[in-house]
Amino acid sequence: IAKQDKKTEVPFLLPVLAVLSTVLLAVNLPNVKIHNDITSLYVPSPRLLDGETVAAKVLGYSSVSYAVIGGSSEEDVLQNESRFTAELKKQQNEGKLKSCIACSSFIPSVSQQEKSIEAAKLLIPYIENQCDILGIDNAEKVTDVIENLQPSLTISDLPPQLSSLVSGLVIGEIENIRYNAVIIQNAENEEEIAEIAAGYPDVTYFRTATDISRSLDILTRRICILSGIAFAVIAVLLVAVFGLSKGVKMLLAPYTIACLTIAVTSFFRMYIDFFFITGMILTLGLGLDYIVFAYDKGRGTSFKAVLFSFITTELSFGTLVFSSFRPVHIFGVTVFTGIFAAYLCALTSGRKEEK
Repeated sequence: IAKQDKKTEVPFLLPVLAVLSTVLLAVNLPNVKIHNDITSLYVPSPRLLDGETVAAKVLGYSSVSYAVIGGSSEEDVLQNESRFTAELKKQQNEGKLKSCIACSSFIPSVSQQEKSIEAAKLLIPYIENQCDILGIDNAEKVTDVIENLQPSLTISDLPPQLSSLVSGLVIGEIENIRYNAVIIQNAENEEEIAEIAAGYPDVTYFRTATDISRSLDILTRRICILSGIAFAVIAVLLVAVFGLSKGVKMLLAPYTIACLTIAVTSFFRMYIDFFFITGMILTLGLGLDYIVFAYDKGRGTSFKAVLFSFITTELSFGTLVFSSFRPVHIFGVTVFTGIFAAYLCALTSGRKEEK
């Protein structure tokens, strides 16, 4: 007697997983934040960190940031620079930074030179007495020199050593605007320096690590928006190909993957950064492959092939979790968690098996 074919329905648990992942994400929602910090990409071992600390003390390493000062002319740049560095000097006197190096420290603006000359001329009535005290016979010559002083100091008037240093601080002219650089060493609070610079329209303060991290934040947000648009396009395609009911059910898989991956990442106090979102995109792509396979009633040899593919993928990306290099670690955690969620969604997608 020939056996009749029987069909058994695997329970459709994907909606349950979607709800559970949503709850898990809601619990960890306070920890979800888009944040990039390139200074934390690599955490050295304690021994290496101690060695670097000793080397910094011996060799005098210092952290350096810089500001760019603009102006319509060389005189305008030097005046803007003088006002900004005056604020930095206050920070230096308070011990909040080590030093600042600027052109105006060696070549004052013409207006500042004129003030210094006027101050020197006020001493002319006392020159004779001062020369007697110092044993100088040519009081008249000193007086004549002061009376004929002119504000004409330039880079060429500096000694060669200082001239090369100051020349390195002059950026030049771009679109009729002249620029100079101010080097700031060992600023204790860069945010405070940034606030000071914000008060001067011609000053731009650069913090390399902070600026790159902020740019990555912007890029990460844009990728999130583009991923949302891509998800909407995929939703339309799935509904068009598989129908409304099945298409909506299939969309639960990438939704569950995203919720679960973000929740796990937030649980371990890791932020959503550029490397996380890159891994998420890869995960969602592979996750859709699994769910399409499941809805296409994959079984037998094909099912075993996908199973072994899942295992090898998890093992390979799982090793990245143990990396001390933070981007690799974040990428590994994201893909490992996402692929696991994707395969779990495929197993609980309600496919029919024939016996």
